[in-house]
Amino acid sequence: MLFSFISSWNEFLFALVVLKDPDVMTLPLTLVRFTGPEGVSRLGPLAAASVVATIPSLIFFAIIQRRLRSGLMAGAVKG
Repeated sequence: MLFSFISSWNEFLFALVVLKDPDVMTLPLTLVRFTGPEGVSRLGPLAAASVVATIPSLIFFAIIQRRLRSGLMAGAVKG
């Protein structure tokens, strides 16, 4: 989990530095744009965009959930 967090954080910083065109920005960079000057956040649009950003992950997990569960159970030791 720690490795995944560090990798995603590094990707955010890399994209923040390299990408300047709004048409090619990644999803986290788009979500950061909801924070205005002086750190004031527009919470309504930010929450809505975060939910929309989460929906594809939830759908993907719902599709592979059965295979993931069976794979975890296949490696379990029966006592």
